Amino acid sequence: MPTRQDVAVSHPMATGTAQPGGELGPAGPPPAARTRNAARAHRVRLLTGVAALTVLLVTACGATTQSQAPQPSQPAAGASSAGAAPSAEPPSVFAWYANKDIRFAHTEVSDQKIADLLTGKKNSPVVYVPELAKVPPEATSPVYIFSNGIQPEHRGPLGFQGDVFPTAPGDPGYSPLRALNLVTWKDGASPRQLTSAADVLAAQQAGELTLQQPGIIINMPFLQWPTGHR
Repeated sequence: MPTRQDVAVSHPMATGTAQPGGELGPAGPPPAARTRNAARAHRVRLLTGVAALTVLLVTACGATTQSQAPQPSQPAAGASSAGAAPSAEPPSVFAWYANKDIRFAHTEVSDQKIADLLTGKKNSPVVYVPELAKVPPEATSPVYIFSNGIQPEHRGPLGFQGDVFPTAPGDPGYSPLRALNLVTWKDGASPRQLTSAADVLAAQQAGELTLQQPGIIINMPFLQWPTGHR
């Protein structure tokens, strides 16, 4: 005959778990409760996964934004190590006007050889413009450039004393377009530094030097002079 323990375990209505000694343990949750618990656990896992995915996306977007942020520009080829771009200003040149030192720039010239010479001397392009040779004389002013003589600290394009200008901005007859006058000391003369057009013409009158005008026009705007500057 079946024992009580056998009946308790095999009875189809038993909802507990057999314990040692034939006693029934506590009944588990009903099927509906188990379904609700499983659904709740699934939602928790889903929300946790969504949160983790959101964190990953935010982190990835932040990294992408940082990598695409504007970066400091790199120095262009030829720029200085500090990142500064080369200056657009032509180099200033030492010269004389009315016994005072001034500064000017070479920008264009009507002769190709002189353009090449000046470009090489200052490491800055001086443009060859043949049309300058057609400028009428009244639209120009002289410049005195020395082909020999003394070699002071500040020298002209041919390696001798600095150029001499007879006019400056504000003077009657001033023009940045200069007619080249080549100054050459004669043999037996005593070369010295001349700092004004009056000195140059006086030395010519004294027979110490010669002036030649090869018909070359140079654009030589003043940058700094006794009464002003650019």
